[in-house]
Amino acid sequence: MADVPANANAGCPGVGSTGAGKAAGCAGCPNQGSCSTGQPPKPDEDIRLIQDRFNGIKHKILILSGKGGVGKSTITTCLARALANDPTKQVAILDVDICGPSQPRMLGVESEEVHDSADGWTPVSVRENLLLMSIAFLLGNKNDAVIWRGARKNGMIKQFLRDVDWGEVDYLLIDTPPGTSDEHISLVQFLLQAGSLDGAIIVSTPQEVSLLDVRKEVSFCHKTKVPILGVVENMAKFVCPHCSHTSVLFPSTTGGATAMCEEGKLELLSQLPLEPGLAKALDNGEDFFERYPDSVLTKTIKPSIAMHRVVITGMGAVTPYGAGVAALQKGLMESRSALKFSEQLGFVVGEIPEGSVNFDRWSPGQKREMSRASQLALIAAEEVMSTSSAQALDHKDTLVNIGTGVADLLEIGKTAALVQNGQARKVSPYFVPRILTNLPAGYVAMKYGMMGGAESAATACATGLHCIGNAFRSVRQGWSRRAIAGGTEGCVNAVSLTGFDRMRALTHGKEPSCSRPFDKQRDGFVLSEGVGLVLLERLQVKRIKLRYGMMGGAESAATACATGLHCIGNAFRSVRQGWSRRAIAGGTEGCVNAVSLTGFDRMRALTHGKEPSCSRPFDKKRDGFVLSEGVGLVLLERLQDALDRGAPIFGEIIGYGISSDCYHISAPDPSGIGARLSMQRAIDDAKISSDDVTYVNAHATSTPTGDMIEALAIREIYGKRNIAVSSIKGHIGHLLAAAGSVETIATAMAIQDAKMPANLNLNESDDADGVELLKEVKEWPRPRIAVVNSFGFGGTNASLVLAEYQN
Repeated sequence: MADVPANANAGCPGVGSTGAGKAAGCAGCPNQGSCSTGQPPKPDEDIRLIQDRFNGIKHKILILSGKGGVGKSTITTCLARALANDPTKQVAILDVDICGPSQPRMLGVESEEVHDSADGWTPVSVRENLLLMSIAFLLGNKNDAVIWRGARKNGMIKQFLRDVDWGEVDYLLIDTPPGTSDEHISLVQFLLQAGSLDGAIIVSTPQEVSLLDVRKEVSFCHKTKVPILGVVENMAKFVCPHCSHTSVLFPSTTGGATAMCEEGKLELLSQLPLEPGLAKALDNGEDFFERYPDSVLTKTIKPSIAMHRVVITGMGAVTPYGAGVAALQKGLMESRSALKFSEQLGFVVGEIPEGSVNFDRWSPGQKREMSRASQLALIAAEEVMSTSSAQALDHKDTLVNIGTGVADLLEIGKTAALVQNGQARKVSPYFVPRILTNLPAGYVAMKYGMMGGAESAATACATGLHCIGNAFRSVRQGWSRRAIAGGTEGCVNAVSLTGFDRMRALTHGKEPSCSRPFDKQRDGFVLSEGVGLVLLERLQVKRIKLRYGMMGGAESAATACATGLHCIGNAFRSVRQGWSRRAIAGGTEGCVNAVSLTGFDRMRALTHGKEPSCSRPFDKKRDGFVLSEGVGLVLLERLQDALDRGAPIFGEIIGYGISSDCYHISAPDPSGIGARLSMQRAIDDAKISSDDVTYVNAHATSTPTGDMIEALAIREIYGKRNIAVSSIKGHIGHLLAAAGSVETIATAMAIQDAKMPANLNLNESDDADGVELLKEVKEWPRPRIAVVNSFGFGGTNASLVLAEYQN
């Protein structure tokens, strides 16, 4: 109703009704007096005072529980202790659990007193960066029951908010009474009127009797417009103090908090064990994490609080347009094809232009040691480090996650022939380093001294996006401080082309326009080479690690065409969780050669067109892809680290999802379930709705079946609302493992330029129902939120949600 005030209780009859101020729902409402008298309410001076007090508090978080006895106050204490482990953060607890104020005891300050001065109440200092204010400090006898009516309780809550002199605080945790009582309504109304409340963390236990009340708490938050930050399932298991074996303490009959969160689309922040040592530590007012640093609880809760925003601060790419991100962006915005027909190979391919990259920077011995994909990865990594100004940083906590999809098939074939002909002594000692797909990440880590881990995904065409997604998770969780991630591919050769062609995946066109994703005449993809890397910060593998001294770990994914995106996704996770401070991730590919082309041709995956236009995603005449080579790497960092050092921010990764088709070795499930699950999981991870997404950078490779099924999945996820969709494989062909990471870079640049790239060579499509297949570069209004897709042979899928960074 229009006459219901924003701060009214649920069930308000309306200020103009006959029941105004008198109905049952009016009890405790701040507007009750004015409604009953018909006089307009006077401005509440206390709200302005609360605003002034809270100006220095960055984050205000309610800790709620639907039922008493689930460990809400314990979780508040543990969360505060864990946050306060960072000496740069100022943490405070406001204990308004009026009927059971237990924080002073659990924090070891029960005998302390609150001092009142002209500036207000001074909270008790637990340690240098941890403060506490509790009603327990104001009771004459700690054993006295608090027998107060609602008005007095609400008055005390307002006084706590108005009169406590907190100073500068990063996190204020508010320990509330259990249930959804009058105190909760008053607290929420005061805070929302004062204009600041981050949200609520809800604590539960696994059994249904607890979840019944938690669902009411969820409903309370929805009705009062309090954002739910997530759910913590406490006492999820019991840890034996003698053998550390875990067992179920409270069996869940309905799936526990996991099922409830899936049902309500809520974030399950953590499932915490019950440890007997915790009760002892809290009774004695001790810091459990200091006393039991190796406990299961300590190792569980600390990563749970380290959810960092992850931004892209550096990018590097080598594509069929040449070296550099600028060359890629210029070609895309000009809607210019980078594909050419190779008389030697007999296919339209995406090769790196002769002379655009200086491969002579390495000695003949070094070039014999490194595959083309590794060389491309090192070139892209240089651009990443240059654009991010990250060369001088300490990379002990920097993760590398760079994948490649196809090994050096020419080297394998040549070596196999030597062995079969009894010439094993002529086999190069560098044969194994050249074919190991994790070595591009290793080279980058070596060059920059990145010691946060060197990983590599291998998920076929989804490799690059898997690498970026995993790097994102690592940075977000705090496992890495930053990460370089992406994919690299250098397999444009006769063997690869033959193999893909035998799979019926390649186009047989001879014009550059034969790569035409989504076009009705598409007939296959164009094989390309290249690399795309990004640097992720909080807001290829072993060799790269050694070159730069990155000691945070050297990882490598191998997920075929999804490799690059898998690498970036894993790096994102590592930085987000706090496992890595930063991460370099992506994919690299250098397999444009006769062996690779033969292999793909035998798969009937390649186009047989001879014009660059034969790569035509979504076009009706598409007949296969164009094989290309290249690399794309990104540097991922924690947001705060990036802001602290003034790094450029090209975009923010907010979600990552993966799935498996479980259908066929090279064909996607006709229902599109794999692509659908991948996109939906990324959207859910980002905590957004599919309606918030305004652009999809499609995987579409210009194969008849793959493009059609992806378009179907896009329609089912985003509805027939004509969401903007494009694939850049018409421009540069299919970079296999590097595809996802290069496309992540292209999308980040599109966000920066506020322009979406077109589907090149798209003339007529049979996949356009319900989606807008862009035929020309288009302006991109806000909100600029994109989903990047990468799907690989073997049914491996990855999707990344990339957004414009906003403070």
